[in-house]
Amino acid sequence: MEDMKEIQDPFFEAKENVVLKLSDVCRLHDLYLKMQKERCVESSMALADVMKEFREMVDDIDNDLVDLEEVVCVVENQPEKYGISNEESLKRRAFVDQVRSNLVQIQKDLENPSSDPLDLKNKACSQNSSLLPEKPLRRDSVSNIELAQEYQSLIMNEQDTQLDYVFGTVQNLREQASIMGRELVEQSELIEEVDMRIERTNEKLKRGFKNMKRIVAQNEG
Repeated sequence: MEDMKEIQDPFFEAKENVVLKLSDVCRLHDLYLKMQKERCVESSMALADVMKEFREMVDDIDNDLVDLEEVVCVVENQPEKYGISNEESLKRRAFVDQVRSNLVQIQKDLENPSSDPLDLKNKACSQNSSLLPEKPLRRDSVSNIELAQEYQSLIMNEQDTQLDYVFGTVQNLREQASIMGRELVEQSELIEEVDMRIERTNEKLKRGFKNMKRIVAQNEG
C-alpha cells in the first residue's frame, strides 16, 4: 500500500528527478575539479564551459526545489487533509533543506580556487551520500582526452534525459490527438444522424402539407 501511495504522490516523482539532477551536478563538480587539478592545455575555455553547464544545472535544481518547498509548506499546514503523517512531512522538509545546503556548499567550493580540489570534492559531495551513491574521486592522472570524453558523456546523458522527456510529451500529444480525432469522428457521425433525421422530418412535413392541400381542394370542390 505504501508503494502505491508513492506512485500516486507527485512528490516522489519530483524527488527522484531532483536526485538524478543532483547526481549529474556532483559528476560535473568532480569533472571540474579534475580538470583544474590536471591543468588541461585548453583549461580556460574548457573550465568555462563546464562551469556554465554546472550553473545551469544548479539553477534548474533550485527551481525544482522552490516548487517542492511550496508543496512541502502546503502539506505541513494541513497534513491530515493530504493523508501524510508528521514524520513523512518532516522527512520531506529535511530532503529539501539538505539538497539546498549541498548546492550552496558546492557553489562555494567552486568559487574558491585557492583550495585543494581533492579537499573540495570531499567537503562538497560527501553530504550527498544519503541521497545518491557515492562516486570516489580518481586520484590517478587523467588525460585531456579522457576528461573530454567524460564531459561529453555527461552532456549526452543529459540530452538523452531531455529526449526521453520530449518523447514522452510527444506520445502524450499523440494520445490526446487520437482522442480528439475519435471525438471529432463521433461528433461528425452525430451531426450526420441529426441531419438525416431533420431531412426525414422535412419530407414528412412536405407530404403532410400536400395531403392538407389535397383535402382542402377536395372540400372546396
